[in-house]
Amino acid sequence: MRRHHALVSAAVLLLVPAATHTARAAAPQQSQQAAPTTGAALRRDRPAIKLDIPALPKSEVTLEVDAMDEDLLGLVKSLNLQGIPLTEALGDITHLRLMSYKWLTPETSPVANVSEFYEAAFRKEGARRNLFQSNAGSKITMLTFDRPRKHFALIIEKPTEVMIARTDGYPDLEKLGPILNGLFPGVMRGARGAGQ
Repeated sequence: MRRHHALVSAAVLLLVPAATHTARAAAPQQSQQAAPTTGAALRRDRPAIKLDIPALPKSEVTLEVDAMDEDLLGLVKSLNLQGIPLTEALGDITHLRLMSYKWLTPETSPVANVSEFYEAAFRKEGARRNLFQSNAGSKITMLTFDRPRKHFALIIEKPTEVMIARTDGYPDLEKLGPILNGLFPGVMRGARGAGQ
């Protein structure tokens, strides 16, 4: 249980985008630089995405996050994971939704296959699977949505717990890989199902 809560905390840190940097006023007689695009401005300039996560029946909610880069996400703007700044790894992500559920025993699982339950729901929105790994009762699934713009979902299932996260943008995968391998050792080893 303690290890899973550590994974949930790590996943929150992995997925939350950095808050907007405040533009510094230009010194006198210096050309002013354009202010960085804020998360709020990004959301105004592109279609909104409903980050729906279906409720899991007959289970207990252990964590719920609905955060934008103007609020909770701003708390981690200066963090580095595996030596990589989150500002670089998380691309244009400005909104995160995360839910975590638990149940008593593997035999009392609320549905026959929790990961498939969520994957089926996301596929109805047009998602496709990028990555799947199953090892010793634990499963990790990553899915990509292409409409209304590219964004993704992550499902981490343990024998008696599951965490589901959705974001409104897409990370820089080149920089995300080392972070994933550091937080979840071996996550890429034996992974299958890309594009299924």
